[in-house]
Amino acid sequence: MKGTVELYFVVARIISLIIGILACITIVGAIIGIPLIIGSNKFKEASSMTDEELVRNRGSILGWGIFTAIILSPTIIGLIILLCMTMMVDNYIKNIEQGNFAKNQQSFSETVESGVTNAVDGIKNTFSKSDIDKQKNELLKLDKLRDEGLITSDEYDKMRKKILGIDD
Repeated sequence: MKGTVELYFVVARIISLIIGILACITIVGAIIGIPLIIGSNKFKEASSMTDEELVRNRGSILGWGIFTAIILSPTIIGLIILLCMTMMVDNYIKNIEQGNFAKNQQSFSETVESGVTNAVDGIKNTFSKSDIDKQKNELLKLDKLRDEGLITSDEYDKMRKKILGIDD
């Protein structure tokens, strides 16, 4: 993971510098070019920072990463990729800050896989009903079955206990 972060800093630095210089050819382009050159310098500094320095400068690094992603991305897909890389670097620094050094030892693919898994789990949790809502719906269905005479009172009691997780 550390190698991926260092590669991100090098690539972001080189691309920012080249595009920044090219943008400065015109006066209007200099509005974007000068900040890109400054960002390139920030990435150069970040690539040689110690873990403690990365933690202290985390906000600045994240800000320059987001700025660079927005300016250098010609498409939505490119923007998403660059922003994901920026967030990955921010998480790397956050792991250092929180002492989660084991997470930073993961490979890039392991990091992406765990990130996708966390995102999918978060989405599932957001859109799934709570256990209480599920139990309530199942109990209402069970009441209806009993009221219609489709199950006996003994069957109702057993099923109710099962739904509620009550042991006999």
